[in-house]
Amino acid sequence: MTKNLSECYTCKKKPAVTYRRIDGRYLCKECFSKWVSSIVRKTVSKKKLFERNDRIIVGLSGGKDSTVLLDILHKIERKYPSELIAVCIDEGIANYREDGLPIAEKIAKNLDVEFHLFSLTNSIRKSSIIGFAKSFMHACLAMFSASSAGTSPSCNSINLPIRTSSI
Repeated sequence: MTKNLSECYTCKKKPAVTYRRIDGRYLCKECFSKWVSSIVRKTVSKKKLFERNDRIIVGLSGGKDSTVLLDILHKIERKYPSELIAVCIDEGIANYREDGLPIAEKIAKNLDVEFHLFSLTNSIRKSSIIGFAKSFMHACLAMFSASSAGTSPSCNSINLPIRTSSI
C-alpha cells in the first residue's frame, strides 16, 4: 500500500515531494534541501572538518550528488577564510563524461569556485590502479604546491604522465 505524499511535515504548507526514511516524515523540496544542508553543516562542525585557511578540494563530476555537495560546502565555506577547489577527472572514456565536463565547469564558475580538470590518457586503462593513484596524487600535489607558492599551472587541466604496464 503506497502512502499518499500529502503536506510537508516541517512547514505544513507545501505538498511533500519526498519521504525521509530515517524518521518516516514527508518533506517538500525546500524543507528537504534545508534538512540535507543542516546534516552536512552539523557533520562539518561536529567533526571539525574545516579550519581557517584550509584548501578544500571537492570532486565534481557534474552529476547531482557532487553538485549538491559543492553547493552546500560553498555556502558553509563562506564563513571561513578558506579556499574551495573543484576537481573534475576526464577518464578519457568515449560517451561517458562528455555531458558532465561542461556542466561541472559551469557549476564551479557560477559559484565562483576554482576549477581544475584532470584528463587521463588512454594509457591509464593499461596501468595499475596503484600506479594511477600515485601519479594522480603527485600531479595534485605539484599543482597545489605551485599554487600555494604563488605560481599557478599554465592551464586549467593537467594530463597525467602514466607509464603503461601489462595487467
